[in-house]
Amino acid sequence: MDGDLSRDRPEERQRSVESAVLAIVIERHPEALPRSELLGEMVSSADGRSRVAEVEDAVEGLVGVGLLAGDQSLLPTPAALRISELDVGL
Repeated sequence: MDGDLSRDRPEERQRSVESAVLAIVIERHPEALPRSELLGEMVSSADGRSRVAEVEDAVEGLVGVGLLAGDQSLLPTPAALRISELDVGL
């Protein structure tokens, strides 16, 4: 059973980081959020490269599924804004 839990943790952690990224970008809307500012908010000097990679992977994943737009400046897509308005109980 422990083996199953350890496999789920990276995915759960990635979802958590993606949720945090999306929440921050939506909060800043309608302003675009520079990626450097996002990293500044989400990564402390003690976190190191692995945390930067997690945030970058989260951004790329959200762009890939159409919830974020942009490269160096990030904006939520209309789909992301709409889902943030709905109380879907996720």
